[in-house]
Amino acid sequence: MKALGIILQAVSILLFATSSPAQTKVPDSTGKTCEQFLKDFYAWYLPIAQAEIERHVQPLDLTVRANPAVLSREIISGIEAVDAEAKKSGDAGLDFDPVLNSQDPGGPGDPPYIVRDVKVEGKICRADVYYQSTDGKTEKIVIPELQAQNNRWIFTNFHYPNFPKDPNSNLVTIIKNYLRDSKMPQN
Repeated sequence: MKALGIILQAVSILLFATSSPAQTKVPDSTGKTCEQFLKDFYAWYLPIAQAEIERHVQPLDLTVRANPAVLSREIISGIEAVDAEAKKSGDAGLDFDPVLNSQDPGGPGDPPYIVRDVKVEGKICRADVYYQSTDGKTEKIVIPELQAQNNRWIFTNFHYPNFPKDPNSNLVTIIKNYLRDSKMPQN
């Protein structure tokens, strides 16, 4: 399991370094409305996530390493800490894609995720992101939260309205709970 993770990271870094910039470069958020950035971001992210199995590219890895960053420092350091702890313990770590709130985003050619109901209050933006099935049904799957910083949008959290254990769940809390629980002595 550890070897597979290392191989996937190496392939991801190699592909990131050798792929065309249009395929791997995270959309720039500078000067865009929150809604336009979210639509551009999910249009970029989803096809990479859908092709992940075949191409061994982790879209979250590309997003964490984006320059300029589109994830908050808290999220980046939290994901890195979870990854390090998961490698050390052999756990699955975050066993879902936190940007899509999914373990299976579908395949290439499936309908896109839909960004709706964007609300900006001060420097904080939230939107509802819907999964669209091939039969046209939609389900609200994730609510990204962003903050305006230096004329750019930065993801500060992802809320999960349908999370099985807690409908008020969010990525920052899941990371904190994972790291707290991993430090507890095992019986």
